Amino acid sequence: MEWTFLDTGVNSAEKNMQLDKALLRDLLPTGKAILHFYDWQTPSLTYGHFLKIEQCVRLERIKKYFTLARRPTGGGVTFHVTDLAFSVLIPSSASEYSTNTLANYRYINDKVKGVVMQLMEQHSLALLERGEEVKSEKTLSSQFCMAHPTVYDVMLSGKKIAGAAQRRGKGGFLHQGSIALALPNIAILQDVLPQGSAVLEDMQRCTHSLLPACHSLDDLHQMRHDVRQLLKRAFMDE
Repeated sequence: MEWTFLDTGVNSAEKNMQLDKALLRDLLPTGKAILHFYDWQTPSLTYGHFLKIEQCVRLERIKKYFTLARRPTGGGVTFHVTDLAFSVLIPSSASEYSTNTLANYRYINDKVKGVVMQLMEQHSLALLERGEEVKSEKTLSSQFCMAHPTVYDVMLSGKKIAGAAQRRGKGGFLHQGSIALALPNIAILQDVLPQGSAVLEDMQRCTHSLLPACHSLDDLHQMRHDVRQLLKRAFMDE
């Protein structure tokens, strides 16, 4: 499979989502696969195409901290502050494309997991203790990507390290992924999440981030750079 690498740089959350939507719209069945990197102008929050965001966060508080945008894919709420977001588009004629949705997730997630394991070895990072299994009831936590692991996610020692959502188009599918480098600021999350909810507790319990809570901004920038380089190599050099 041939690849095209695309880095569209720093844009608003809405622009980043519109770029991915356009890439899927224009994806040719016999065209090249695309690895898409992008950055955020401001701390951002994206949410699944069918999600009612007003039921998940305190809208009167959230816009103090984040720019919001609806994703063209499904899934829940994702905070883009201390993560690494990326997109992959696979044309339908490629041998890596499947009519089985789980197979499409597995193809990309296996590469992401390989990258994470390389990073942990390079940075001498240890696995966290195994997390408890998350119940599947329709709780508020199930609407937040890093608070509710599913069969579509990348897991390490029972905890979620990367989430994703996909959408099929006429020419193939779009995969929007997010790798947890660290948890967002706890005080901000407490301010924007519904009072009395268990979302923050579930995020802390279920997420395996690559950086400790005491990480510096330089640590975050370096880790994001390292993840990008390894992701690019994992996809483009296959």
